[in-house]
Amino acid sequence: MMRMQVLHLAVFRLYIVSRSLLSSMSLTLSEPRPDPFRGHEGVFMAVAYSWVVLLSAVLLSCCGPSLAYPDGAPTEACTNMFPSGHHADAQSSTPPYELTVSSTSLTASNVYTVTLKVKSGQTTTFKGLFVQARLADNCNNTSPHGTFTVPSDGFLKLTPCTVANDAVTQINDIPQTTKTFNWTSPSSIPGTVYFRATVVYNEKTFWTDVSSDFLRPSGATGTPQVCTVQKTSGGAAVAATVLLTTVLALTSFALVL
Repeated sequence: MMRMQVLHLAVFRLYIVSRSLLSSMSLTLSEPRPDPFRGHEGVFMAVAYSWVVLLSAVLLSCCGPSLAYPDGAPTEACTNMFPSGHHADAQSSTPPYELTVSSTSLTASNVYTVTLKVKSGQTTTFKGLFVQARLADNCNNTSPHGTFTVPSDGFLKLTPCTVANDAVTQINDIPQTTKTFNWTSPSSIPGTVYFRATVVYNEKTFWTDVSSDFLRPSGATGTPQVCTVQKTSGGAAVAATVLLTTVLALTSFALVL
């Protein structure tokens, strides 16, 4: 809401400045010319505010909440687990973090200990995370499974994606090296699962491909797979949309004038 108000104010100021400049220009000419805004104020402002709403929507869509924000991952990131608000691509290098689980034998309604930590030999930290349990037998199913509980450590918090407490994120950006929490498996086993995490070092440096070993139910067959993750921000498409919107806005202003 604050960004929208700022953009509205900017357009109003642009209108005032433009009118003043054009009025000053008409006074410097040998022959008086009519104020180009006269009789068009309502139309101009209507067009201006229509376009600022569209521009605001575009800007907010590309500059939305990100995983490194102190209040954690937004629900909009539940499906692809990608921090689009960072305006950067995910790292393609091997993550310096690991996600471990207390057991790889999956049984119904059982509690497992999950740990996200910096790999041995690495000297880095993390200040943002987003963790879910995903189905490894069907990558078309992007819903998280099971529920989490977290300690009252002032860093971790639970967030709802499909149901309450089915994802873990953070509440501040204090650098961490290890975090442990619990996951309770569903009462009905959906198939082989694994834990998937997006881990943030800073705004422009993050990994979306941190995953655990598979948790397999008794008698499971087939070959489970770690599903493909998003690694690009789509910044070029957003830039093209903003450019096109700006051109259309300027064209509308020219027609009004």
